[in-house]
Amino acid sequence: MRRIPLVVLCFGLMTPFAWAKPVLTQVTLHADHEQVRVGGTLENAFTDKMMEALHSGVPLTFHYKIELLRNVNFYPDEVISQSQITHTVQYDTLKKSYEFSSQGDNLERKVATKKSELCRELMMTLKDIPLSSVYLLDPDERYYVRVKAEMVNDDGLWFPFNWLLFFVPIHDFETSWTESSLIQVEPNKGFPAETTQPHRSPSGPHTGGLKNAVRAFSQ
Repeated sequence: MRRIPLVVLCFGLMTPFAWAKPVLTQVTLHADHEQVRVGGTLENAFTDKMMEALHSGVPLTFHYKIELLRNVNFYPDEVISQSQITHTVQYDTLKKSYEFSSQGDNLERKVATKKSELCRELMMTLKDIPLSSVYLLDPDERYYVRVKAEMVNDDGLWFPFNWLLFFVPIHDFETSWTESSLIQVEPNKGFPAETTQPHRSPSGPHTGGLKNAVRAFSQ
């Protein structure tokens, strides 16, 4: 009988359980009569370990980096604006409620809830975040947005919160960029035209003309 080297057995025992990598999905760009807005969903990010740390008194913060770009054929796309949205939640042990806040340029929102699932949803959702006035965009150009998210364990934490993380370790994460479809904005008519082409790879610019455009008329 062949002997299996001890080092192989040790490696097998030390292999950590795989965990789903956080990823941004359903990133959308749309316009109303005044603003261009972004939406998106972060998945596989708010783990049970994070909830345990939150209940221990550690505040959690997710950072969302957002870029609005103009599509340029055959050249690098032009970055029109950059912004960051910060989602933070802290658990109030006396009220037994989750205190959520969202902050960014021209954005400040606070929500208190006793529901843990709503807490997770708030932390992992971007909804109608304003990026730019529609009147600042050229109606003859096509635009898209890309978003990434990150969390750093001891992001500005002070004692004793940073000390608590020693007992309830949680993973840092940083997602890759996720991009929306292209849209054209027509501010004088109050509605955008959006292409139905699939999301593009981060490695290259959008190419080709507008096809299968869908206009979403305001009621």
